[in-house]
Amino acid sequence: MPSSKTHVFVDIEGDEGGTSIYLIGVLVIENGKQTPLSFWADTYNAEKEIFTKFCDFISGLDDVHLFYYGSYESRVFKRLLPIVSVRKIKDILLNRSTNVVSMIYSHIYFPTYSNQLKDIGQYLGCTWSGPSPSGLQSIVWRRQWEIHHDEGLKNTLIRYNQEDCGALKNITEFVGTLHDLDCSGSDHARSSNVAFADDVERNEEPNRVWGNKASAIEGYTEIIKYAYFDYQRNKVCVRTDERLQKILAGEKKSQGKISCRINERVEIKIRKCPYCMSNNISRDRNDNQVRDSFDLRFSPGGIRRWVTRYSAPMHKCLNCGKKAVPLRYLKQKGFGHNLMAWAIPQHVCNRITYEHVSKTIRDCFGLSIGVPRIYEFKSILAQYYELTYRKLLQKLMYAKVLHADETTVKLKKNGGYVWVFASQEEVVYMFRNTRKADFLHELLKDFKGSLITDFYTGYDSLTCLQQKCLVHLIRDINEYLLKTPFDEELKGIGKQFGRLLRTIVGTIDKHGLKSRYLRKYKKDTKKFFDGLSAKPFSSEVAEKLRQRMLKYQSKLFLFLDHDGVPWNNNNGEHAVKPFAKYRRIVNGQINEQGLNDYLILLSLYETCEYRGIRFLDYLLSKERDLDKFSAGYTR
Repeated sequence: MPSSKTHVFVDIEGDEGGTSIYLIGVLVIENGKQTPLSFWADTYNAEKEIFTKFCDFISGLDDVHLFYYGSYESRVFKRLLPIVSVRKIKDILLNRSTNVVSMIYSHIYFPTYSNQLKDIGQYLGCTWSGPSPSGLQSIVWRRQWEIHHDEGLKNTLIRYNQEDCGALKNITEFVGTLHDLDCSGSDHARSSNVAFADDVERNEEPNRVWGNKASAIEGYTEIIKYAYFDYQRNKVCVRTDERLQKILAGEKKSQGKISCRINERVEIKIRKCPYCMSNNISRDRNDNQVRDSFDLRFSPGGIRRWVTRYSAPMHKCLNCGKKAVPLRYLKQKGFGHNLMAWAIPQHVCNRITYEHVSKTIRDCFGLSIGVPRIYEFKSILAQYYELTYRKLLQKLMYAKVLHADETTVKLKKNGGYVWVFASQEEVVYMFRNTRKADFLHELLKDFKGSLITDFYTGYDSLTCLQQKCLVHLIRDINEYLLKTPFDEELKGIGKQFGRLLRTIVGTIDKHGLKSRYLRKYKKDTKKFFDGLSAKPFSSEVAEKLRQRMLKYQSKLFLFLDHDGVPWNNNNGEHAVKPFAKYRRIVNGQINEQGLNDYLILLSLYETCEYRGIRFLDYLLSKERDLDKFSAGYTR
């Protein structure tokens, strides 16, 4: 946002193409004082006269900057520039003037149908006194004035022009407040009617939305119902196709109740009365309760269905006369741990949908399990292994090197970020509603190792040792060079940094991440940064990169002083990939609780992958201590 002592807001009226003008409106803001001024021409031939007066006026202002809205004024300035002989005025018109639309376009999104001055001005509370104010209406008013020379029309035009200048002033000041807000990093915007684009939930509906829709015309709903695939196949086509009749008959038969052979029968009894603790109990086997539990049994040769039938007769205490059913019987679940341990990895590891997992279980094991039940499996296992998840997170906080990264996710009702923390053996995912890094201060308060991150500014306030990912920096430099291939200053920084890092990486490739081989490069890095700090660059992109490197000077080559600290965040980025692939399937279709359950199981799965453990083996063991299981595990 340009800053100057005097702001001049300019609005010019003329023909539609800007080839001739008759009115230049000016609103001057100097030392808090507001001064309106208008330069009027009775004929279009007098445009040079009023433009000269306008130029003489701005030449008398101290430290001035012009603001206008749209390309109309810039076209007028360029067309009439040859009549200007004073270099100061030319500099103001060319270099000290700003098209406010260019600051809004692609940067600020107002809730209006367009970026026109009237639309945004009215949204910000600006008003116009004339009826139907618009550029086209001003042309009509001017034509009418040329015919009648009505002083009232002239005053209407001048007032309309000044109101445009006032709207331009309000819009420019509003844009300035947004710019200051963005630079300060304040969160005030989130509590007002302003939000940053990263914080706004995206509305990314697919091109086709499945399901019933309301019909605009009566009767269309019933007609469309007749066209559905299932209805047409089962009600219409089946009447004329004998082969389809046989197919549907077979499907109906196969979808009936599945009968499973009982593999094991267990009768559960009560030894003592739960009320009076008496041993004098009778059992009524005629009043017998039965419950089947479905599970899987694993062997080296394959997997088979296993059905256990639990029965419990009604127990009656002969002392107190009360009846009871064994508590152990009541706790028996309809599905065993092994079945859940087999089904959920299909979703977590292989990213198979719940519908397809349900179909696979039916086809392979003859069990009819609906999608809601499988969703419940995920919740049960997540709750079972929550303690394991917390131990992994606690262990990460005492790691020597910790990688951190984050990525976006869209939920059914809102959105947020999934944060990833990884070491060489553990990975933990967690969901947060925003990208704010405040929670990291509490999470990493006991962390004494080195944190490897990208250049997200949320990490800057952390007090632990940090190594910035140099691969991210290389990508950014490469991106800058592709956009500005002829920027020699930028190219010079890129070449120097590339030569330095290439030498260091060659040593790492030969000796590993050992500081005794890497400390010798500290002189070279100091020489590199001394060269950067010597003088600023004239190129805007190169200067931006220079300042960025100097800002993170102590965090770019931390790995030279510490053993085992990598110079990139590839470990963190690698851990993000499994979730990113899963996100393609469920983005916008999952709630926060379901996502948290999934992240617990994904953390266990990725940790098992890092340790060379088959996730299914770990789940089947029912062991909650992953370190204990890892110690004795052999594939």
